[in-house]
Amino acid sequence: MLGLIRVAIIVLIALLVYRLLKRWLATLPRESKKAPDKIGRMVRCHYCDLHIPEAEAIHGPDGWYCSEEHRKLDRQAD
Repeated sequence: MLGLIRVAIIVLIALLVYRLLKRWLATLPRESKKAPDKIGRMVRCHYCDLHIPEAEAIHGPDGWYCSEEHRKLDRQAD
């Protein structure tokens, strides 16, 4: 009989701990699943064909470039 009471007490304590943990976890702030920032229009580097956001690209006389170095190299190749 004492063994049954002991098991019942352990089960009750486990349930109490489970409920307390569940309640505590519900109060923690969750990371919001916000939409990623809009990248904008993608353009292709005229030199290496890499696609990059237009806001980060460098515009040259022949098109868009991923870096100032590629803009210069493309001008030298002409």
